[in-house]
Amino acid sequence: ALTITTAIFGLALLALFGLQVVGSRMVVIAMFGGGLVLCGLPFFMRRPHVVYVLILAMVAAASLGLRSSSLKASVAPTGPRETVLPSTLYSVRALSFPNAVPRSSVNGGGLAAVGNQFLLTTGDGKLYVLNRQQRELEVRPVRGRVPINTESFRSTVSNDKVEVNLFRVTGLLVHEVSPTTIRVFASHHFWKEHEGCFVLRVWMVEGNPADLWQADELAWSTVFESLPCLPIKEQYRQFAGNASGGRMVLLDDNTLLVTVGDHEFDGVNAAEDYPQDAAASYGKIVLIDLASPTRATRIFTMGHRNAQGLTVKSDGTIWATEHGPHGGDVLNRIVTGRNYGWPLETYGTNYQSRGWPLNRSQGRHDMITPPVFAWVPS
Repeated sequence: ALTITTAIFGLALLALFGLQVVGSRMVVIAMFGGGLVLCGLPFFMRRPHVVYVLILAMVAAASLGLRSSSLKASVAPTGPRETVLPSTLYSVRALSFPNAVPRSSVNGGGLAAVGNQFLLTTGDGKLYVLNRQQRELEVRPVRGRVPINTESFRSTVSNDKVEVNLFRVTGLLVHEVSPTTIRVFASHHFWKEHEGCFVLRVWMVEGNPADLWQADELAWSTVFESLPCLPIKEQYRQFAGNASGGRMVLLDDNTLLVTVGDHEFDGVNAAEDYPQDAAASYGKIVLIDLASPTRATRIFTMGHRNAQGLTVKSDGTIWATEHGPHGGDVLNRIVTGRNYGWPLETYGTNYQSRGWPLNRSQGRHDMITPPVFAWVPS
């Protein structure tokens, strides 16, 4: 009985491992015990009362195991969880607060400091104020939300191949104008239902934080909208919202930079090569003049694929980290007016391929502004 159970159970565990199924430890133990009892049943068939007791014990064990698994899945952990994350050079002690914020069905979002607190937006636009005191985390929902029109997008784009959860909030930035006034910037996709296309928008709302957190609706105003309005690519019914960009940083009180991803309109995954097209916003870092009545914009740099890291050092140096194709992630020093090469040059390759179709010389990046550092492999 033990030999047969161990053999069959080993195959079952191998199947769970191969399928990457995550289950309760109690359920796995109950499976093993149940298998052992079942294999031993023939030895007890001459004693029916023993069989009945064993079957009842199996049912009870299975019920307890499933109930334990259900409770573990439904009850959110309380209190912080402290873990140590090992890395090559040193370890990082991480304090996490599981399920402190309700899980969003949409990817993306953003996080920004507001004094000694943080403002968080989920991918679907819900806002929360986070306040950490020692080992406690206070989470307060904000009544207003980022004006992303996810439902309009989902009701219009119904093809199963379109990854609707990539239609999302892509970034958040808070500018503390004075002790009583802040400006909140949010970047996100916006679906133009009548035109059947989408853009990347940046909105701004200004006011006293205490008033903003209590307002039923926030008075957002548009400060940027990408051009042109992009269709869902008909060939694949594809929405490449993961290549969105959307990172923001202020150069001064009235000068905002925002990264705009190419959304795979790169001359390979689409006929259009927008990162090298000066008339298009995509594959660019765009400068927005907030002091201008029209919120005037200009292309700051071009030739980007998907810059989702952006920072300005105290000496004015601008750095950006950028997702390339397979093996092409890079760190760029951003200097206005420069072209960083994408999609004509990259260290990366197309997925499931050994090269990038538009590269003049595979594995090289020396004709147009090269990166300061490249992660090869990514």
